[in-house]
Amino acid sequence: MTKTRRLQQLIEGWKSCTDCDLAIARTKVVFYRGDPGARMLIMGEAPGVDEDNRGIPFVGKAGHALDDLLQAAGVDPDDAFVMNRIGCRPPNNRVPTREELKACDPRTAYMIRTVDPGVILLLGATAAKLAGVTSIGPWRGQPVEVDLKGKSYRAVVTYHPSFLLRQGNSPKLQRRILSDIKVARAIARKGDRPK
Repeated sequence: MTKTRRLQQLIEGWKSCTDCDLAIARTKVVFYRGDPGARMLIMGEAPGVDEDNRGIPFVGKAGHALDDLLQAAGVDPDDAFVMNRIGCRPPNNRVPTREELKACDPRTAYMIRTVDPGVILLLGATAAKLAGVTSIGPWRGQPVEVDLKGKSYRAVVTYHPSFLLRQGNSPKLQRRILSDIKVARAIARKGDRPK
């Protein structure tokens, strides 16, 4: 079965998910965008209002900022697989709770294992926790590992594009994020994976 077909089967079941309270207020479950055969998987935190309305991740202001950053780093956004850690928008874009993350973790893991990327670019603190990283600053740009029940993936942690926007598109912060994306791109191109 192809990756696209496996993901489509997941989506069919996920559309009606009620595993947490976020199902009550959501407009749409947000799945992914991009190439299921990508070497780079990009993971954010949770959908915002634009994503909730369209059912596609990173289509609002932060998504446009992400696409601009990827292109500046030499990565075609269409050649990446882009998703969030959870599929439903938390009220007022708050940080997802532990229970909400736990409800989505099996689907998140399934999507990662299906894509089987060479690297995962973790955007922001909620995504970074997947690699056990609790503070981005000391870890950004350094290869870390995401372990999914015995299968390890290389990952790179960086700031979320929404943080860049909140910082007024700080050139210094932009350079740091670009540098981190380039580290992830290099790992993806090598096809380097931990055993």
